[in-house]
Amino acid sequence: MSGTGDGGVLKVDPAILRAACEALTSGAQHLQAGLRDLDTEAQQVLGTWEGSAGGSYGTAWKQWHDGSLKVQQALATIAERLGQAGQAFEAHEQASATQLRGVHRG
Repeated sequence: MSGTGDGGVLKVDPAILRAACEALTSGAQHLQAGLRDLDTEAQQVLGTWEGSAGGSYGTAWKQWHDGSLKVQQALATIAERLGQAGQAFEAHEQASATQLRGVHRG
């Protein structure tokens, strides 16, 4: 995406849009894998930690983990919707090009 150019026209580069979508998807997947690994480690620690400090840590961990999951899910949703928007844009561009070729010939 290139932003607006002269005359307030939105300029979209499909290759850049696809690259952004792929980067977001990769980031969401990487975050998901990291959260899974951290969750495994935290559960091991919490499984052996006794006393009020362990309980406090468990509560704080759950809040942090839940927030991190929301961030990961939001990233995945943004990537999915950006991909859908890019596909719709490309389909519209193809349809417009086809119509313009028809006008030029006719």
